[in-house]
Amino acid sequence: VRNRVALAATLTNFGRDNTVTDRWVSFLVERAQGGTGLVISEVIAVDPEALAQQAIVNGFDDANDAGFRAAAEGVDAAGGALIGQLWHPGRQQLWHPTKSPMGVSEQPDALSWTVPHVMSRLEIERVVEAYVRTAARLQRCGFAGVELHGAHGYLIGQFLSPWSNTRDDVFGGDVEGRTRFVRDIGAGIRTTCGRNFIVGLKMPGDEGITGGISPDEAERLTRQIAATGDFDYLSYGQGNFSLSLETHVPDLHFRPGHFIDIHKRMRAASAGLPVMALGRINTPALAERVIAEGYGDLVGMARALIADAAWAEKARRGRLDIRPTIFDNWCWGEVHLGKPLAEHNNPYLGNPGEASAEASLTRAAVSRQITVVGAGPAGLEAAWVAAARGHQVTLYGASPSPGGRLRLDAALPGRSAVGAIVEYQHQRVQHFGVKLRFGKPVDGDTVLAGAPDVVVLATGASLRPPPSLLSDGDSVTAADAYVLRNRIRARKGRALFFDMDHGASAVSYTHLTLPTILLVYISVVAVSLKKKRGGGG
Repeated sequence: VRNRVALAATLTNFGRDNTVTDRWVSFLVERAQGGTGLVISEVIAVDPEALAQQAIVNGFDDANDAGFRAAAEGVDAAGGALIGQLWHPGRQQLWHPTKSPMGVSEQPDALSWTVPHVMSRLEIERVVEAYVRTAARLQRCGFAGVELHGAHGYLIGQFLSPWSNTRDDVFGGDVEGRTRFVRDIGAGIRTTCGRNFIVGLKMPGDEGITGGISPDEAERLTRQIAATGDFDYLSYGQGNFSLSLETHVPDLHFRPGHFIDIHKRMRAASAGLPVMALGRINTPALAERVIAEGYGDLVGMARALIADAAWAEKARRGRLDIRPTIFDNWCWGEVHLGKPLAEHNNPYLGNPGEASAEASLTRAAVSRQITVVGAGPAGLEAAWVAAARGHQVTLYGASPSPGGRLRLDAALPGRSAVGAIVEYQHQRVQHFGVKLRFGKPVDGDTVLAGAPDVVVLATGASLRPPPSLLSDGDSVTAADAYVLRNRIRARKGRALFFDMDHGASAVSYTHLTLPTILLVYISVVAVSLKKKRGGGG
Protein backbone atom coordinates (compact mmCIF):
# COMPACT_ATOMS: atom_id res chain seq x y z
CA VAL A 1 0.00 0.00 0.00
CA ARG A 2 1.12 3.56 -0.70
CA ASN A 3 1.13 4.68 2.94
CA ARG A 4 0.36 3.40 6.43
CA VAL A 5 -3.06 5.06 6.73
CA ALA A 6 -5.97 2.62 6.90
CA LEU A 7 -9.70 3.22 6.92
CA ALA A 8 -10.81 1.01 9.79
CA ALA A 9 -14.05 -0.80 8.98
CA THR A 10 -17.07 1.17 10.07
CA LEU A 11 -20.75 0.48 9.59
CA THR A 12 -22.41 3.06 7.33
CA ASN A 13 -25.91 1.61 6.83
CA PHE A 14 -25.56 2.75 3.20
CA GLY A 15 -26.57 -0.72 2.03
CA ARG A 16 -30.22 -1.32 1.17
CA ASP A 17 -32.05 -4.66 1.29
CA ASN A 18 -28.66 -6.33 1.87
CA THR A 19 -27.46 -4.87 -1.42
CA VAL A 20 -24.51 -2.65 -2.32
CA THR A 21 -25.62 0.88 -3.26
CA ASP A 22 -23.84 3.68 -5.10
CA ARG A 23 -23.30 5.48 -1.80
CA TRP A 24 -21.80 2.33 -0.22
CA VAL A 25 -19.29 2.28 -3.08
CA SER A 26 -18.70 6.03 -3.04
CA PHE A 27 -17.84 6.09 0.66
CA LEU A 28 -14.94 3.68 0.06
CA VAL A 29 -13.74 5.18 -3.22
CA GLU A 30 -13.69 8.73 -1.83
CA ARG A 31 -11.38 7.70 1.02
CA ALA A 32 -8.98 6.25 -1.55
CA GLN A 33 -9.34 9.44 -3.61
CA GLY A 34 -8.35 11.32 -0.46
CA GLY A 35 -5.07 9.40 -0.17
CA THR A 36 -5.88 6.53 2.20
CA GLY A 37 -3.66 3.53 1.46
CA LEU A 38 -5.63 0.61 2.91
CA VAL A 39 -9.42 0.88 2.61
CA ILE A 40 -11.36 -1.66 4.69
CA SER A 41 -15.05 -2.07 3.95
CA GLU A 42 -17.74 -2.34 6.54
CA VAL A 43 -18.94 -5.81 7.52
CA ILE A 44 -19.91 -8.20 4.72
CA ALA A 45 -22.10 -11.13 5.79
CA VAL A 46 -20.63 -14.55 4.98
CA ASP A 47 -23.80 -16.54 5.64
CA PRO A 48 -27.59 -15.98 5.52
CA GLU A 49 -27.69 -16.31 9.32
CA ALA A 50 -25.40 -13.27 9.53
CA LEU A 51 -27.92 -10.91 7.90
CA ALA A 52 -28.94 -9.23 11.13
CA GLN A 53 -30.44 -6.16 9.41
CA GLN A 54 -31.22 -4.94 5.90
CA ALA A 55 -28.31 -2.51 5.73
CA ILE A 56 -25.76 -5.34 6.08
CA VAL A 57 -24.38 -6.31 2.67
CA ASN A 58 -24.67 -9.92 1.51
CA GLY A 59 -21.39 -11.54 0.44
CA PHE A 60 -22.44 -15.18 0.13
CA ASP A 61 -24.02 -15.20 -3.36
CA ASP A 62 -23.63 -13.27 -6.62
CA ALA A 63 -26.24 -10.59 -5.84
CA ASN A 64 -23.58 -7.95 -5.10
CA ASP A 65 -20.82 -8.93 -7.52
CA ALA A 66 -21.37 -5.86 -9.72
CA GLY A 67 -21.26 -3.54 -6.70
CA PHE A 68 -18.16 -5.23 -5.32
CA ARG A 69 -16.41 -4.85 -8.68
CA ALA A 70 -17.33 -1.18 -8.86
CA ALA A 71 -15.89 -0.58 -5.38
CA ALA A 72 -12.68 -2.52 -6.11
CA GLU A 73 -12.13 -0.80 -9.46
CA GLY A 74 -12.78 2.64 -7.99
CA VAL A 75 -10.46 2.17 -5.01
CA ASP A 76 -7.75 0.64 -7.20
CA ALA A 77 -7.97 3.46 -9.75
CA ALA A 78 -7.56 5.97 -6.91
CA GLY A 79 -4.37 4.25 -5.74
CA GLY A 80 -5.77 2.39 -2.73
CA ALA A 81 -6.10 -1.28 -1.82
CA LEU A 82 -9.60 -2.52 -0.95
CA ILE A 83 -10.07 -5.01 1.88
CA GLY A 84 -13.45 -6.63 2.57
CA GLN A 85 -14.32 -7.24 6.21
CA LEU A 86 -15.90 -10.69 6.60
CA TRP A 87 -18.41 -11.00 9.41
CA HIS A 88 -20.73 -13.26 11.31
CA PRO A 89 -22.35 -12.01 14.55
CA GLY A 90 -22.94 -15.47 16.05
CA ARG A 91 -25.18 -15.17 19.09
CA GLN A 92 -25.36 -11.36 18.85
CA GLN A 93 -28.62 -11.05 16.94
CA LEU A 94 -29.52 -7.72 18.52
CA TRP A 95 -31.37 -6.51 15.46
CA HIS A 96 -33.50 -9.61 14.82
CA PRO A 97 -35.56 -10.47 17.90
CA THR A 98 -37.26 -13.55 16.42
CA LYS A 99 -34.19 -15.49 15.29
CA SER A 100 -32.53 -18.20 17.33
CA PRO A 101 -28.91 -17.63 16.36
CA MET A 102 -26.03 -20.06 16.44
CA GLY A 103 -23.42 -19.65 19.14
CA VAL A 104 -20.18 -21.13 20.36
CA SER A 105 -21.56 -22.12 23.76
CA GLU A 106 -24.91 -22.06 25.50
CA GLN A 107 -24.52 -18.68 27.26
CA PRO A 108 -26.96 -15.94 26.18
CA ASP A 109 -25.81 -12.76 24.50
CA ALA A 110 -24.82 -10.34 27.25
CA LEU A 111 -26.83 -7.39 25.91
CA SER A 112 -29.96 -8.86 24.33
CA TRP A 113 -30.06 -12.09 26.36
CA THR A 114 -30.76 -13.94 23.13
CA VAL A 115 -30.06 -17.63 23.80
CA PRO A 116 -28.25 -19.37 20.92
CA HIS A 117 -28.19 -22.99 19.94
CA VAL A 118 -24.69 -24.44 20.27
CA MET A 119 -22.95 -24.97 16.94
CA SER A 120 -22.25 -28.58 16.05
CA ARG A 121 -18.96 -29.68 14.50
CA LEU A 122 -20.72 -29.84 11.12
CA GLU A 123 -22.08 -26.31 11.49
CA ILE A 124 -18.64 -25.00 12.43
CA GLU A 125 -17.12 -26.57 9.32
CA ARG A 126 -19.92 -25.15 7.17
CA VAL A 127 -19.32 -21.60 8.49
CA VAL A 128 -15.56 -21.97 7.93
CA GLU A 129 -16.31 -22.79 4.31
CA ALA A 130 -18.67 -19.81 4.11
CA TYR A 131 -15.83 -17.47 5.08
CA VAL A 132 -13.54 -19.07 2.48
CA ARG A 133 -16.14 -18.89 -0.31
CA THR A 134 -16.88 -15.23 0.43
CA ALA A 135 -13.17 -14.38 0.38
CA ALA A 136 -12.82 -16.13 -2.98
CA ARG A 137 -15.80 -14.15 -4.32
CA LEU A 138 -14.24 -10.85 -3.27
CA GLN A 139 -10.95 -11.87 -4.86
CA ARG A 140 -12.73 -12.56 -8.16
CA CYS A 141 -14.36 -9.11 -7.87
CA GLY A 142 -10.97 -7.41 -7.57
CA PHE A 143 -10.52 -6.94 -3.81
CA ALA A 144 -6.92 -6.89 -2.59
CA GLY A 145 -7.79 -8.96 0.46
CA VAL A 146 -10.08 -9.57 3.40
CA GLU A 147 -10.15 -8.83 7.13
CA LEU A 148 -11.78 -11.35 9.46
CA HIS A 149 -13.82 -9.50 12.09
CA GLY A 150 -13.13 -11.21 15.40
CA ALA A 151 -13.37 -8.20 17.71
CA HIS A 152 -16.31 -6.74 19.71
CA GLY A 153 -17.57 -10.20 20.61
CA TYR A 154 -18.66 -11.37 17.15
CA LEU A 155 -18.50 -15.06 16.20
CA ILE A 156 -14.73 -15.38 15.75
CA GLY A 157 -14.22 -13.45 18.99
CA GLN A 158 -16.73 -15.73 20.72
CA PHE A 159 -14.48 -18.67 19.85
CA LEU A 160 -11.31 -16.83 20.95
CA SER A 161 -12.56 -15.68 24.36
CA PRO A 162 -12.59 -17.93 27.45
CA TRP A 163 -15.52 -15.78 28.64
CA SER A 164 -17.77 -16.95 25.79
CA ASN A 165 -16.16 -20.26 24.78
CA THR A 166 -16.79 -23.05 27.27
CA ARG A 167 -16.66 -25.88 24.75
CA ASP A 168 -14.95 -29.13 25.71
CA ASP A 169 -14.13 -30.28 22.16
CA VAL A 170 -11.24 -29.38 19.81
CA PHE A 171 -12.65 -25.84 19.36
CA GLY A 172 -12.55 -24.95 23.07
CA GLY A 173 -10.34 -25.14 26.11
CA ASP A 174 -6.79 -23.83 25.76
CA VAL A 175 -5.40 -21.23 23.36
CA GLU A 176 -4.82 -23.82 20.66
CA GLY A 177 -8.44 -24.98 20.80
CA ARG A 178 -10.00 -21.52 20.97
CA THR A 179 -7.95 -20.29 17.98
CA ARG A 180 -8.72 -23.34 15.84
CA PHE A 181 -11.84 -21.81 14.23
CA VAL A 182 -10.03 -18.70 12.99
CA ARG A 183 -6.91 -20.69 12.09
CA ASP A 184 -9.02 -23.01 9.93
CA ILE A 185 -10.58 -19.98 8.20
CA GLY A 186 -7.18 -18.39 7.60
CA ALA A 187 -5.71 -21.61 6.23
CA GLY A 188 -8.70 -22.15 3.95
CA ILE A 189 -8.51 -18.64 2.50
CA ARG A 190 -4.76 -18.90 2.02
CA THR A 191 -5.09 -22.23 0.18
CA THR A 192 -7.92 -20.96 -2.01
CA CYS A 193 -6.78 -17.40 -2.72
CA GLY A 194 -2.98 -17.73 -2.71
CA ARG A 195 -0.11 -15.86 -1.11
CA ASN A 196 -0.73 -12.52 -2.86
CA PHE A 197 -4.19 -12.07 -1.37
CA ILE A 198 -4.11 -10.07 1.88
CA VAL A 199 -5.61 -11.78 4.93
CA GLY A 200 -5.97 -9.70 8.09
CA LEU A 201 -7.58 -10.40 11.44
CA LYS A 202 -9.23 -7.95 13.80
CA MET A 203 -9.34 -9.41 17.29
CA PRO A 204 -9.72 -8.24 20.91
CA GLY A 205 -6.83 -6.50 22.63
CA ASP A 206 -8.83 -6.22 25.83
CA GLU A 207 -12.49 -7.24 26.21
CA GLY A 208 -12.76 -5.28 29.43
CA ILE A 209 -14.66 -7.96 31.33
CA THR A 210 -13.75 -10.44 34.05
CA GLY A 211 -12.86 -13.80 32.55
CA GLY A 212 -12.52 -12.40 29.02
CA ILE A 213 -9.55 -11.64 26.82
CA SER A 214 -7.12 -9.45 28.75
CA PRO A 215 -3.94 -8.00 27.18
CA ASP A 216 -2.03 -10.98 28.62
CA GLU A 217 -4.44 -13.42 26.97
CA ALA A 218 -4.35 -11.39 23.75
CA GLU A 219 -0.58 -11.82 23.66
CA ARG A 220 -0.96 -15.61 23.92
CA LEU A 221 -3.58 -15.63 21.18
CA THR A 222 -1.40 -13.40 19.00
CA ARG A 223 1.59 -15.75 19.22
CA GLN A 224 -0.56 -18.76 18.31
CA ILE A 225 -2.18 -17.01 15.33
CA ALA A 226 0.99 -15.36 14.03
CA ALA A 227 2.79 -18.71 14.02
CA THR A 228 0.46 -20.05 11.30
CA GLY A 229 1.95 -17.86 8.59
CA ASP A 230 -1.53 -17.46 7.08
CA PHE A 231 -2.16 -13.86 8.16
CA ASP A 232 -0.68 -10.62 6.81
CA TYR A 233 -1.64 -8.23 9.60
CA LEU A 234 -3.43 -8.09 12.94
CA SER A 235 -5.71 -5.36 14.22
CA TYR A 236 -7.03 -4.97 17.76
CA GLY A 237 -10.29 -3.61 19.13
CA GLN A 238 -11.53 -3.19 22.67
CA GLY A 239 -14.72 -4.25 24.42
CA ASN A 240 -17.49 -6.62 23.36
CA PHE A 241 -21.28 -6.76 23.44
CA SER A 242 -21.51 -6.26 27.18
CA LEU A 243 -21.09 -3.22 29.42
CA SER A 244 -17.63 -2.76 27.88
CA LEU A 245 -19.08 -2.08 24.41
CA GLU A 246 -18.49 1.69 24.59
CA THR A 247 -14.71 1.20 24.69
CA HIS A 248 -14.66 0.06 21.06
CA VAL A 249 -15.39 3.65 20.01
CA PRO A 250 -13.49 5.71 22.62
CA ASP A 251 -15.16 9.10 22.77
CA LEU A 252 -13.90 12.56 23.72
CA HIS A 253 -13.56 11.54 27.37
CA PHE A 254 -10.76 9.09 26.48
CA ARG A 255 -7.16 10.14 25.89
CA PRO A 256 -5.97 10.57 22.28
CA GLY A 257 -4.61 7.19 21.17
CA HIS A 258 -6.01 5.71 24.37
CA PHE A 259 -5.19 2.06 23.58
CA ILE A 260 -1.90 2.30 21.69
CA ASP A 261 0.07 0.81 24.58
CA ILE A 262 -1.89 -2.43 24.08
CA HIS A 263 -1.05 -2.36 20.38
CA LYS A 264 2.65 -1.96 21.19
CA ARG A 265 2.47 -5.08 23.38
CA MET A 266 0.79 -7.03 20.60
CA ARG A 267 3.38 -5.87 18.10
CA ALA A 268 6.09 -7.30 20.33
CA ALA A 269 4.19 -10.61 20.51
CA SER A 270 3.44 -10.87 16.77
CA ALA A 271 6.97 -11.89 15.75
CA GLY A 272 7.16 -9.32 12.96
CA LEU A 273 3.60 -9.67 11.70
CA PRO A 274 2.36 -6.09 11.03
CA VAL A 275 -0.02 -4.65 13.61
CA MET A 276 -2.64 -1.94 13.07
CA ALA A 277 -3.09 0.55 15.90
CA LEU A 278 -6.49 2.23 16.19
CA GLY A 279 -8.78 4.02 18.61
CA ARG A 280 -9.13 7.83 18.90
CA ILE A 281 -6.30 8.68 16.51
CA ASN A 282 -7.03 11.81 14.47
CA THR A 283 -4.02 14.09 14.00
CA PRO A 284 -1.05 13.57 11.67
CA ALA A 285 1.29 14.17 14.62
CA LEU A 286 -0.28 11.36 16.66
CA ALA A 287 -0.40 9.04 13.65
CA GLU A 288 3.29 9.69 12.96
CA ARG A 289 4.13 9.01 16.60
CA VAL A 290 2.35 5.64 16.40
CA ILE A 291 4.67 4.59 13.58
CA ALA A 292 7.87 6.29 14.75
CA GLU A 293 7.68 4.95 18.31
CA GLY A 294 6.71 1.40 17.40
CA TYR A 295 3.08 1.32 18.54
CA GLY A 296 1.97 -0.05 15.19
CA ASP A 297 2.88 -0.62 11.56
CA LEU A 298 -0.43 0.73 10.26
CA VAL A 299 -2.64 3.51 11.64
CA GLY A 300 -6.34 2.69 11.53
CA MET A 301 -8.86 5.52 11.62
CA ALA A 302 -12.61 5.62 11.07
CA ARG A 303 -14.12 8.74 12.63
CA ALA A 304 -11.26 10.97 11.45
CA LEU A 305 -11.79 9.76 7.89
CA ILE A 306 -15.57 10.13 8.22
CA ALA A 307 -15.03 13.81 9.04
CA ASP A 308 -12.53 14.34 6.20
CA ALA A 309 -12.16 11.88 3.32
CA ALA A 310 -8.98 13.73 2.23
CA TRP A 311 -7.29 13.39 5.62
CA ALA A 312 -4.34 11.36 4.28
CA GLU A 313 -3.58 13.63 1.33
CA LYS A 314 -3.88 16.77 3.46
CA ALA A 315 -1.54 15.22 6.03
CA ARG A 316 0.95 14.28 3.31
CA ARG A 317 1.03 17.86 2.05
CA GLY A 318 1.27 19.32 5.56
CA ARG A 319 -2.00 21.19 5.13
CA LEU A 320 -3.69 22.67 8.17
CA ASP A 321 -7.25 22.52 6.86
CA ILE A 322 -8.11 18.97 7.91
CA ARG A 323 -11.77 18.98 8.91
CA PRO A 324 -11.70 17.86 12.54
CA THR A 325 -13.38 14.97 14.23
CA ILE A 326 -14.35 15.65 17.82
CA PHE A 327 -15.15 12.10 18.98
CA ASP A 328 -18.55 12.98 20.35
CA ASN A 329 -19.74 9.75 18.65
CA TRP A 330 -22.76 11.39 17.08
CA CYS A 331 -21.97 9.50 13.85
CA TRP A 332 -21.96 6.17 15.70
CA GLY A 333 -25.19 7.11 17.42
CA GLU A 334 -26.87 7.47 14.04
CA VAL A 335 -25.87 4.03 12.74
CA HIS A 336 -26.64 2.45 16.11
CA LEU A 337 -30.20 3.69 15.64
CA GLY A 338 -30.32 2.03 12.22
CA LYS A 339 -29.96 5.29 10.27
CA PRO A 340 -27.46 5.94 7.46
CA LEU A 341 -24.10 7.23 8.70
CA ALA A 342 -24.05 11.01 9.10
CA GLU A 343 -21.50 13.49 10.42
CA HIS A 344 -22.55 16.99 11.53
CA ASN A 345 -19.16 18.36 10.49
CA ASN A 346 -19.12 16.86 6.97
CA PRO A 347 -22.10 17.67 4.72
CA TYR A 348 -20.53 15.82 1.77
CA LEU A 349 -20.31 12.39 3.43
CA GLY A 350 -20.66 9.47 1.02
CA ASN A 351 -21.30 11.61 -2.05
CA PRO A 352 -19.26 11.39 -5.27
CA GLY A 353 -16.49 14.00 -5.23
CA GLU A 354 -16.49 14.19 -1.43
CA ALA A 355 -12.69 14.07 -1.12
CA SER A 356 -12.30 17.15 -3.31
CA ALA A 357 -15.59 18.90 -2.48
CA GLU A 358 -14.06 21.91 -0.75
CA ALA A 359 -11.34 22.37 -3.36
CA SER A 360 -13.87 22.19 -6.19
CA LEU A 361 -16.40 24.73 -4.90
CA THR A 362 -17.50 26.47 -8.09
CA ARG A 363 -16.83 30.17 -8.50
CA ALA A 364 -19.98 32.24 -8.76
CA ALA A 365 -20.60 33.91 -12.13
CA VAL A 366 -21.23 37.20 -10.33
CA SER A 367 -19.49 38.23 -7.11
CA ARG A 368 -21.96 39.66 -4.60
CA GLN A 369 -21.77 41.53 -1.31
CA ILE A 370 -22.99 39.12 1.36
CA THR A 371 -23.52 39.91 5.04
CA VAL A 372 -23.84 37.07 7.53
CA VAL A 373 -25.29 37.93 10.95
CA GLY A 374 -24.37 35.41 13.65
CA ALA A 375 -20.95 33.81 14.14
CA GLY A 376 -21.98 30.42 15.46
CA PRO A 377 -21.27 27.24 13.46
CA ALA A 378 -24.06 27.97 10.94
CA GLY A 379 -22.91 31.53 10.29
CA LEU A 380 -19.24 30.56 10.07
CA GLU A 381 -20.00 27.78 7.57
CA ALA A 382 -22.18 30.04 5.41
CA ALA A 383 -19.54 32.79 5.46
CA TRP A 384 -16.51 30.75 4.42
CA VAL A 385 -18.33 28.75 1.75
CA ALA A 386 -19.70 31.94 0.22
CA ALA A 387 -16.24 33.52 0.29
CA ALA A 388 -14.68 30.40 -1.24
CA ARG A 389 -17.12 30.84 -4.15
CA GLY A 390 -15.82 34.34 -4.80
CA HIS A 391 -18.31 36.52 -2.90
CA GLN A 392 -17.35 39.49 -0.72
CA VAL A 393 -18.47 38.47 2.76
CA THR A 394 -18.80 40.34 6.05
CA LEU A 395 -19.52 38.33 9.20
CA TYR A 396 -21.04 39.91 12.33
CA GLY A 397 -20.94 38.30 15.77
CA ALA A 398 -22.06 39.83 19.07
CA SER A 399 -19.48 37.94 21.13
CA PRO A 400 -15.76 38.81 21.07
CA SER A 401 -14.97 35.32 19.73
CA PRO A 402 -16.74 33.18 17.13
CA GLY A 403 -18.59 29.96 17.88
CA GLY A 404 -21.83 31.03 19.53
CA ARG A 405 -23.27 28.53 21.99
CA LEU A 406 -20.98 25.84 20.61
CA ARG A 407 -18.10 27.72 22.23
CA LEU A 408 -19.98 27.52 25.54
CA ASP A 409 -20.40 23.79 24.97
CA ALA A 410 -16.63 23.48 24.46
CA ALA A 411 -16.03 25.23 27.82
CA LEU A 412 -17.94 22.55 29.74
CA PRO A 413 -16.16 19.79 31.69
CA GLY A 414 -14.92 17.11 29.29
CA ARG A 415 -16.22 18.90 26.19
CA SER A 416 -13.15 20.89 25.09
CA ALA A 417 -12.72 18.80 21.92
CA VAL A 418 -15.93 20.33 20.55
CA GLY A 419 -14.04 23.59 20.11
CA ALA A 420 -12.10 22.09 17.19
CA ILE A 421 -15.12 22.65 14.94
CA VAL A 422 -15.14 26.38 15.69
CA GLU A 423 -11.37 26.62 15.29
CA TYR A 424 -11.56 24.95 11.89
CA GLN A 425 -14.36 27.20 10.69
CA HIS A 426 -12.60 30.30 12.03
CA GLN A 427 -9.47 29.31 10.13
CA ARG A 428 -11.54 28.88 6.97
CA VAL A 429 -13.18 32.33 7.17
CA GLN A 430 -9.77 33.93 7.74
CA HIS A 431 -8.21 31.97 4.87
CA PHE A 432 -10.86 33.14 2.40
CA GLY A 433 -10.74 36.78 3.47
CA VAL A 434 -14.07 37.18 5.23
CA LYS A 435 -14.34 40.56 6.97
CA LEU A 436 -14.90 39.89 10.66
CA ARG A 437 -16.93 42.20 12.88
CA PHE A 438 -17.00 40.66 16.36
CA GLY A 439 -17.73 41.88 19.85
CA LYS A 440 -20.68 44.21 19.29
CA PRO A 441 -24.40 43.54 18.78
CA VAL A 442 -25.73 44.92 15.50
CA ASP A 443 -29.10 46.25 14.38
CA GLY A 444 -30.77 46.41 11.00
CA ASP A 445 -29.39 49.83 10.16
CA THR A 446 -25.82 48.66 10.75
CA VAL A 447 -26.31 45.56 8.64
CA LEU A 448 -27.90 47.43 5.74
CA ALA A 449 -25.43 50.32 5.82
CA GLY A 450 -23.04 48.36 3.66
CA ALA A 451 -25.72 47.85 1.00
CA PRO A 452 -25.35 44.07 0.87
CA ASP A 453 -26.92 42.11 -1.97
CA VAL A 454 -27.80 39.29 0.41
CA VAL A 455 -28.20 39.07 4.19
CA VAL A 456 -27.92 35.67 5.82
CA LEU A 457 -29.52 35.54 9.26
CA ALA A 458 -27.73 32.90 11.36
CA THR A 459 -28.53 34.10 14.85
CA GLY A 460 -29.81 30.77 16.11
CA ALA A 461 -32.98 29.96 18.01
CA SER A 462 -34.31 30.83 21.43
CA LEU A 463 -35.34 28.07 23.77
CA ARG A 464 -38.73 28.31 25.42
CA PRO A 465 -39.67 26.75 28.75
CA PRO A 466 -41.79 23.60 28.54
CA PRO A 467 -45.48 24.60 28.75
CA SER A 468 -46.02 22.45 31.83
CA LEU A 469 -43.36 24.41 33.73
CA LEU A 470 -44.42 27.96 32.89
CA SER A 471 -44.50 30.08 36.03
CA ASP A 472 -43.68 33.52 37.31
CA GLY A 473 -40.30 32.34 38.55
CA ASP A 474 -36.94 32.93 36.92
CA SER A 475 -36.21 30.77 33.86
CA VAL A 476 -32.85 30.52 32.12
CA THR A 477 -31.37 28.12 29.60
CA ALA A 478 -28.66 25.70 30.64
CA ALA A 479 -26.06 27.65 28.66
CA ASP A 480 -27.04 30.86 30.42
CA ALA A 481 -26.88 29.02 33.71
CA TYR A 482 -23.31 28.01 33.01
CA VAL A 483 -22.30 31.57 32.16
CA LEU A 484 -24.06 32.90 35.26
CA ARG A 485 -23.08 29.98 37.50
CA ASN A 486 -21.47 32.06 40.24
CA ARG A 487 -24.53 34.30 40.47
CA ILE A 488 -26.84 31.29 40.54
CA ARG A 489 -24.85 29.60 43.28
CA ALA A 490 -25.30 32.66 45.42
CA ARG A 491 -29.09 32.41 45.24
CA LYS A 492 -31.07 30.77 47.97
CA GLY A 493 -33.72 28.16 47.44
CA ARG A 494 -34.02 25.28 45.03
CA ALA A 495 -33.71 25.12 41.25
CA LEU A 496 -35.22 22.65 38.82
CA PHE A 497 -33.07 21.50 35.91
CA PHE A 498 -35.41 20.25 33.17
CA ASP A 499 -33.61 18.42 30.34
CA MET A 500 -35.66 17.84 27.19
CA ASP A 501 -32.66 17.07 24.94
CA HIS A 502 -30.98 14.26 26.90
CA GLY A 503 -27.66 15.31 25.39
CA ALA A 504 -24.11 15.29 26.67
CA SER A 505 -24.11 19.06 27.07
CA ALA A 506 -27.06 18.99 29.45
CA VAL A 507 -25.28 16.45 31.63
CA SER A 508 -22.17 18.62 31.63
CA TYR A 509 -24.16 21.68 32.68
CA THR A 510 -25.28 19.86 35.79
CA HIS A 511 -21.73 20.18 37.10
CA LEU A 512 -23.03 23.56 38.32
CA THR A 513 -24.09 21.94 41.57
CA LEU A 514 -24.58 18.34 42.60
CA PRO A 515 -28.00 19.05 44.20
CA THR A 516 -29.23 20.29 40.81
CA ILE A 517 -28.81 16.95 39.06
CA LEU A 518 -30.14 15.09 42.09
CA LEU A 519 -33.17 17.36 42.17
CA VAL A 520 -34.13 16.84 38.53
CA TYR A 521 -34.13 13.06 38.77
CA ILE A 522 -35.81 13.00 42.17
CA SER A 523 -38.49 15.33 40.77
CA VAL A 524 -39.04 13.18 37.68
CA VAL A 525 -39.38 10.02 39.79
CA ALA A 526 -41.75 11.75 42.21
CA VAL A 527 -44.00 12.98 39.41
CA SER A 528 -44.04 9.53 37.80
CA LEU A 529 -45.00 7.84 41.05
CA LYS A 530 -47.71 10.39 41.71
CA LYS A 531 -49.23 9.81 38.28
CA LYS A 532 -49.14 6.04 38.72
CA ARG A 533 -51.04 6.41 42.00
CA GLY A 534 -53.71 8.52 40.33
CA GLY A 535 -52.54 11.82 41.76
CA GLY A 536 -52.34 15.12 39.98
CA GLY A 537 -49.38 15.77 37.85
